[in-house]
Amino acid sequence: MATIGQFQDNLKNKAKKYLIEHELGKDLIQRIELAGGELKLSNGKKAFEFLNISKDLQTELEEKIPGVQQGLQKWRLD
Repeated sequence: MATIGQFQDNLKNKAKKYLIEHELGKDLIQRIELAGGELKLSNGKKAFEFLNISKDLQTELEEKIPGVQQGLQKWRLD
């Protein structure tokens, strides 16, 4: 059985993932995953990061990251 804290963390991570997918677009997320990259969510100063991003997707991702960070701050998910 999960504790209340674990439940809250799980719910917060689901909200982060939804917000990130919404801001970046499902298409970009799928292309990142197909190229071997992954989205890593965490609690703390760095709420999320992308690992193993191909160079051709890196610039597209970097352009959209500020919008994601603003959304996380707006909803206090960072």
